[in-house]
Amino acid sequence: MCQRGYTSVSLNYRLSPQVVHPTHALDIAEGIKWVHDNISDVISSSNLNDCNSVNISLQYGGDPDKLVVMGHSAGAHLALYSVAEATVFQEMALQISSIKAIVGISGVYNIARMANVPFYGSLVIPPAFGHRADTWRVASLLSVLAKHRDSCPLVHIPTLLINAKDDFHLQKDSEELLGWIRKYATSHCRSEVIDQCNHFSILHHQEEKAISSAAIGKISAFLDDL
Repeated sequence: MCQRGYTSVSLNYRLSPQVVHPTHALDIAEGIKWVHDNISDVISSSNLNDCNSVNISLQYGGDPDKLVVMGHSAGAHLALYSVAEATVFQEMALQISSIKAIVGISGVYNIARMANVPFYGSLVIPPAFGHRADTWRVASLLSVLAKHRDSCPLVHIPTLLINAKDDFHLQKDSEELLGWIRKYATSHCRSEVIDQCNHFSILHHQEEKAISSAAIGKISAFLDDL
């Protein structure tokens, strides 16, 4: 995305079992707040070399009022959840109007469904969300939308959901979520499926190709339409 003129910032969050839901989403919201507060800053430093003072200024060059929040897999869930659950942003004193678009790539949006995936679900869900089915439902984005409906910030922000052709059950998650968003949406939302890739190969871990070129093309086209 940097090569296409976007200032990009990679956020991280604390992992389970050290922390549990909703701490992960709060970490992401805190990261978004940092980006908003600092992305247009100029950083200056002074280095001493052979008694000559060298001043270096670095500018991120971002616009704090034109943020796009994007994530993959669990990161997609956290990206959308941190925006959809308005109380998360309120706790961080963030203005939802700063978010101009959201992109979820192969996102896990239905926690209860993931918890019931044979073998894998029982390994990844309880450490982060506990063992109670009612907690899984509340933590799912569908429940957040059902609770807030047209007051949910997510339905007022342009949203793109991308899935791999071979993406476990996650295309169903995206279809359900998009259906709920469209019930109340006042902004553009759509989904895309990337052929010839799976949940993992949709991301390429080489430095020069962080996301597949096909996915980048879909994301760029979506953002260009805003």
